[in-house]
Amino acid sequence: MQRSLDEIKAYVSTHGIPPEARVKMAKFAWVVRRWMEEKELIASAVQCWTSMEEFFGVVPCAVMSMMSNA
Repeated sequence: MQRSLDEIKAYVSTHGIPPEARVKMAKFAWVVRRWMEEKELIASAVQCWTSMEEFFGVVPCAVMSMMSNA
């Protein structure tokens, strides 16, 4: 999970984002990456607006952008 957090910080400014939100985003990125690797998936989709914000407490746009670049 630390790797995901470091990748997010390197990808986009996290200034002003509460630490707990950064950790949630890193956990989300880690879980999705692991799930995709285990299932040998090459694509994924996430309904982010407004579901992720309402039910998970963060907007994962940066994580989704990182996944698109990968």
